[in-house]
Amino acid sequence: MKNARLRTSALLFFAYAAFGSIGAFLNLFYQEQGMSLVKVGLLASIPAGMSLLAAPLWAAVADRFNLHRYVLPLTMVLSLPFALLFTSLHTFGQLFIGICLFSGCYAAIAPLSDNAVLVNLSGRHVDYGRIRLWGSIGVGTLAWITGWLVQRLHLSFIFYIYIFFMGIAAIITFRLPKPPHIAVQSYWKSASQFFLDSRWKRFLLGCLLAGFSQLFLGYYLFIFAKNLGALESTIGFFVAIASATNIVIFFLMPRILKRWSALQVMIFSNILLAIRCAITAFIREPNWVILIQVLDGPTWGTMWAAGVHYANEIAPRGLSASAQALYNAIFLGLGGIISAGLGGVIYSYWGAPTLFFIAALMAALSTLVFINHSMVKTILQEALVKE
Repeated sequence: MKNARLRTSALLFFAYAAFGSIGAFLNLFYQEQGMSLVKVGLLASIPAGMSLLAAPLWAAVADRFNLHRYVLPLTMVLSLPFALLFTSLHTFGQLFIGICLFSGCYAAIAPLSDNAVLVNLSGRHVDYGRIRLWGSIGVGTLAWITGWLVQRLHLSFIFYIYIFFMGIAAIITFRLPKPPHIAVQSYWKSASQFFLDSRWKRFLLGCLLAGFSQLFLGYYLFIFAKNLGALESTIGFFVAIASATNIVIFFLMPRILKRWSALQVMIFSNILLAIRCAITAFIREPNWVILIQVLDGPTWGTMWAAGVHYANEIAPRGLSASAQALYNAIFLGLGGIISAGLGGVIYSYWGAPTLFFIAALMAALSTLVFINHSMVKTILQEALVKE
């Protein structure tokens, strides 16, 4: 058990270190290649689209044929040559094809990694945050280092850093214990519960609205900061601050989830997110972005961990990887497609403050959905107790 925790912690550190090397800088790379904000938005929507399409497909293969141990490293390894391809891409058409190939593998890594952590926790799912915090350490450390490096070298260097760290993560996955086989009488019959279960419908609607808000910030906050005068090294520092707050949140999540339900945590997260987005709309100096990043853990970290926990809690038997992929597909996938493409248009024509005010509205709507969901769940639980 202890060795499994060490290996899953190492897996998340190196995988998220790879994410951190490109996450905050990929849109800046597109701009450096001469892409307009609208084109940046279109390109940024591709990984989100692959979270919606490719990630559930990879997860379905893993669940259907019990290939979790092999599908995760396969997606990691396949992403490496496509990352290398980016260093020679310059036109919109080339970048479009490149990001489609890369994100077809890249998009599945996070949900499959989360599932690997949950499987190796052997029922102690509330401890997920204690493992996930190593991912935040990886993101923060590498984003800061990458920002410093690309300011002195070139933005295309981010892909070489990604290849190095994701390669190590792929090696670690082969050292994880083999997950237990869970017999499922009919995969498709079990999968239909995702669409029939009212809990999933309300949960995914709330995640979709939250995804709009989170990703309006995620895609355009650093472009906004750079337009205000922030350097690449400063942007890396901003990511490091956000990661530090996520580390604290993930460390505390076992205690938080023992005291409050996952739905209550998501309600709190989205109330605070609405406030965070509204504050962002008033920023006129890049240093004030530090305040926005300090709130990243209490908004992004709480939502992510609570969402992972709740998706696993209501997952159909034997379909835990598919549950995580579906959560990712709606939260980051569908939410990302719309927020990336629409966000570029809003930013271009109406400016960043309008974009962030809309993000605040989406977070407020998500809060209402989760409040309604929580009330329905409480009423059903009380009815069952009376019976």
